[in-house]
Amino acid sequence: MEFKEYITIDNGDLVNEKAYDFFNGVLSIIRPFLAERGIKILQISKLDKAETIDGVDRDASATTFRQKSYLIYHSLLHVSVDSFSAQVSGLYNKKTVFIPSVLHEGNSKPFFSSEKNLRVVQAEVGMKPSLFAPEQVKRINQTKPEDIAKAILELLDIPFDFPYETVLIGNDFNRTMVESIPNATFKISNDRSIDLRLDYYYDEQVLNAQLQINKCHIITNKIIPINILNAFKEQITKITYVIDNSHDPRFISAVQKMGIKYSLCTYDIGNIEKYKIHYMDYGIITPKEKFSFEQLKSNERNKDLKIDDLYYVSNKMLQNKEKVYPGFLGHVEELDQETLMNKFPNDPTKRIVHKAQDNDFFWRDINSYWLLKKTNEDQ
Repeated sequence: MEFKEYITIDNGDLVNEKAYDFFNGVLSIIRPFLAERGIKILQISKLDKAETIDGVDRDASATTFRQKSYLIYHSLLHVSVDSFSAQVSGLYNKKTVFIPSVLHEGNSKPFFSSEKNLRVVQAEVGMKPSLFAPEQVKRINQTKPEDIAKAILELLDIPFDFPYETVLIGNDFNRTMVESIPNATFKISNDRSIDLRLDYYYDEQVLNAQLQINKCHIITNKIIPINILNAFKEQITKITYVIDNSHDPRFISAVQKMGIKYSLCTYDIGNIEKYKIHYMDYGIITPKEKFSFEQLKSNERNKDLKIDDLYYVSNKMLQNKEKVYPGFLGHVEELDQETLMNKFPNDPTKRIVHKAQDNDFFWRDINSYWLLKKTNEDQ
């Protein structure tokens, strides 16, 4: 390899209940600290068809048992769910962060690790290990990303201060979402689809140009000409039609005939029954209810939560013209990457953790957020 200093991550390869879904949150915290010291991140295992964890420098999941053992032996530290690699790391007495899941800690943690080199991180919840039974709510996912990040950086002797704790992790936070307001074209380097927000801004020329360079999931409340859909239907992964008072069921009829995947939704919940009459042959209209701070506080754990103490990390990238923002509120507040780097050149945490606001600009992206509560008033 072209680098020598690295840590390894094993997120399991056989049992879904053992895989941790929020390693991207862990890496969003630790990556800047590691990068400053020239330390890379290797992923050595993942579930079949699972995507590589966002923030990993090299995906080595296709390596053999012997090759994985070699990578662990030469690593600075190993992070593992309940997998064979945790025992390999323990055998070598490597610095190890272990995250138990379906078995009790005592039956699954690395047996040969010294106390000095081992950190076991698990949630303090009343859920008992499932002993491999299917889990509707994954026990391992109750572990907070900041606790795993803290264990990693402590074992590496890297100073770390993160004065926040998890309040809520959105349903889509485990995958990066790329949204684009179609006022300029841009290209992403992999085969990931772009969410093209024609409901925010409509420009047919940009739509044509963008479909030539990337696959797109089109979100629209406007009619798209049939000739454009026909010309680029192989580039369109899906159309989400946002139904409002200007809707036209003939558009969805044409989309259906072309064989393009589609879904129907509306924010106009008061008129949803009226809309259903027009779309009864085309599927279910999903009501898009707006989330609110009061809903968040309705959970007993959050009843005393104040909006001034609420922060967020966004896994949504919203592209507008030449800049990328952490979601819609980030766009409104002009929190583009260059601005954040200039404002917080020596504080990587403040470049990713942003102040929440109690408005629609914020709550519309709730599923892509990792919500945090401030724990240290001095920060």
